[in-house]
Amino acid sequence: MEHGLNYWESSLPDLTEAMRRIEVVNAHHLAYLKSQPSNAFEVIYFDPMFDESISGSNGISAIKMLAHYESLDLETIKEARRVAKKRVVLKDHFRSLRFKYLGFTQLKRKSAEFHYGYIDLI
Repeated sequence: MEHGLNYWESSLPDLTEAMRRIEVVNAHHLAYLKSQPSNAFEVIYFDPMFDESISGSNGISAIKMLAHYESLDLETIKEARRVAKKRVVLKDHFRSLRFKYLGFTQLKRKSAEFHYGYIDLI
């Protein structure tokens, strides 16, 4: 991930610039959140491995064996809410039960197999 963020060139200069500003941290998500002060980041973004595959997601197949499959839980979301200033975001399969269970407002898109959810903090 870190290599791709540092060297992949997008056709959108703003996207390339944003990718270069991302710091990759290899840590367990809950431990990392607990180590951060309150309001440390504007937004916390979760993109867990889906419980159900989506069609056309061949790009992720190269890293599936390296991925961490532990599901998000209420403690993690509580910490994310503490650490984020404005919003916590979740990307997940459109049929995922995590949106409701974890308290996210799900943005439903009729033609997409993945949806986004959010928890506003302000």
